[in-house]
Amino acid sequence: FDSSVFYYNASTRVSSWTHPLEHVYRDTYKTIVSLRNSTMSAQERADALSKLQAEVRQMDQETQKEVNKWSEHQDEQGNRFFFNKEERLSTWTDPRPAKMQVLYLKMKMLRLLLSSSAGT
Repeated sequence: FDSSVFYYNASTRVSSWTHPLEHVYRDTYKTIVSLRNSTMSAQERADALSKLQAEVRQMDQETQKEVNKWSEHQDEQGNRFFFNKEERLSTWTDPRPAKMQVLYLKMKMLRLLLSSSAGT
């Protein structure tokens, strides 16, 4: 019995041994480490954090716009489904939490970096 975990994207029919968001988590970790261990001046660090804040604000606006395209409905049998009126797509699985996951990760990273910079 092999207990290896793999990930499968039903939309693209592609499977993978690595988590679909692994690159996002790795990049976020690298950003945290590089800013925490940096030899930047206080002003350079403040500028880098300000740039990150702007990026997260932009991501928040784009994600909210994307999430708002989806609405929840029920079919004749009472099964929930989700519909994107702009793209005319429907799915049984709510796509909104997946779209929010990356945003929440970036927000958490920013809070962590801002709280650690407040203590310096």
